[in-house]
Amino acid sequence: MVHSGESNPIAIETGDDNTEFGVVFPDAADYFEDNDSYENALIKAKEALEFYF
Repeated sequence: MVHSGESNPIAIETGDDNTEFGVVFPDAADYFEDNDSYENALIKAKEALEFYF
């Protein structure tokens, strides 16, 4: 588990040639972001987190 700068924990699943990177926010029910790159997954997850909270 990785913690962001605030009190919202995140979990990151690393991707490879066959799977995408995944980002989960345990505090945001039913939220999961996936993307083909680590950087893009974090960007999209940050945007969604800002909207959610």
